[in-house]
Amino acid sequence: MTAVPVRTEMLMGTLVTIHVVPPGADLAVERAFDWFREIESRCTRFDKNSELMRLSSHVGVPVPASAILYEAVRFALSVAEDHDVAVALHTD
Repeated sequence: MTAVPVRTEMLMGTLVTIHVVPPGADLAVERAFDWFREIESRCTRFDKNSELMRLSSHVGVPVPASAILYEAVRFALSVAEDHDVAVALHTD
């Protein structure tokens, strides 16, 4: 029996573990972690250079946002509305 490649990295403040069944497992795992890194670079509040943190310094001013960040915020607001809860978007 062939071992299933497993890789774990700390991303977005949590452990992300990916299991991939061959063939092409190494490339698939790398592509998956690249996606997590992309999300983290845009949406984290733990990195002052993330897109979220750069945009948060322009409160009340329209600024362009990537599709990834826009959809993350849109989804969070939609879930809050569906559950009738207030959302406080903050970066502290």
